[in-house]
Amino acid sequence: AMPRASQAVSLADAALPLQLIREHSRTELVEILESHAGRILLVVDAQLISLLGSLLTDSRAEFEKHGVVKIVELGSEPDLALAAAGSSAPDHWVFLARPSVPHVLLVTRHVQEAQRIYPGLRATIYFAPCKSSLCEKVLEHEGVAEVVDIGELPLDLVPVERDLLSMELPYAFRETKLEGDMLSIEPVCRSILKMQKLFGVVPNVKGIGPLAKLIASKICAVRVEDRQRGLQDSLSTSIAGLLFIDR
Repeated sequence: AMPRASQAVSLADAALPLQLIREHSRTELVEILESHAGRILLVVDAQLISLLGSLLTDSRAEFEKHGVVKIVELGSEPDLALAAAGSSAPDHWVFLARPSVPHVLLVTRHVQEAQRIYPGLRATIYFAPCKSSLCEKVLEHEGVAEVVDIGELPLDLVPVERDLLSMELPYAFRETKLEGDMLSIEPVCRSILKMQKLFGVVPNVKGIGPLAKLIASKICAVRVEDRQRGLQDSLSTSIAGLLFIDR
């Protein structure tokens, strides 16, 4: 049986048309599934299962419609994933996971075991919300980089309530504050730019704190570049201002 996923909350009474964000993310997920013809065995990071359910009204039916025959939690032992695949090999193994070393190591265990039973099998891992060069190095170190394709599932704006969006960056604080890695800033900027594509350009963008100011300046810089290239979107009629505050 497929792991239980939470169902999508109704956004009918939301202050903003958040359904646009949900539909955008849903389209990206469907495009990933439809890019793999045939039977798909979907191996999903446990933290992402509920998020996928939040995008789909009936997650079980939606997944089956797009070729998914089984969903297995990434934390499961590899032999459980192989048993879930049935008597014949799936056409594609698709992994959805966070870009963290522990998750990538779990993926390599699944792939190595799958290769032992199904020689020649290829797999694809989609990192959510973005790829990580460190994770790619782990795949190389574990000897599976040649059989694992890499992509992204940008679940970077997820409506979890009518008045709450999550960027789904659980490691951002540790990476930026403790490790000094600024890569987490890029998906934040991408999320805001996506929102402005859907709702219009926010006229006032400000930040409180060094990281918040950096993000605000990057977003404003993109606006200036778009204006110079004649690509400026219209101003938002629903969002008057955007304030970033460092944690």
